[in-house]
Order: sequence, then structure tokens, then C-alpha cells
Amino acid sequence: MKVRAALASKGLNQGDLADMMNVSKQSLSYTLNNSMNMKTALLLTDSLNALTNETLTLDDFRKDQ
Repeated sequence: MKVRAALASKGLNQGDLADMMNVSKQSLSYTLNNSMNMKTALLLTDSLNALTNETLTLDDFRKDQ
């Protein structure tokens, strides 16, 4: 998944992103592996961008790709 790759490229992990989003690591893991609402997707995108300067698109959230 692009989120994990972006974090790894900067030497970060899901825990760092969870901290930035102010959620638990378990909650973030569940969110990344299941459907999420638009508010959560936007928070995830903004937090990932702040940490890694990586931008996600809607296609990055599609389960059928």
C-alpha cells in the first residue's frame, strides 16, 4: 500500500502516523485494512503529507486495484 511505502521511505512507521493522527496504532491498522469514511481518509492524507510530503489520491483508496 502506498501509505506504508511512503512511511518506510522516510524511515517512519504506522505508529508515527497514528501519533500524528492522534489515534491508536490498532485503530490506524484497522482503518488501513477496512473501508473508511471521507473524513478519516482526509485526515490520513493530510497527516501522511505532513510526515512524508507524499500525496494520496482517491485511486490510492480503491480496494479493487
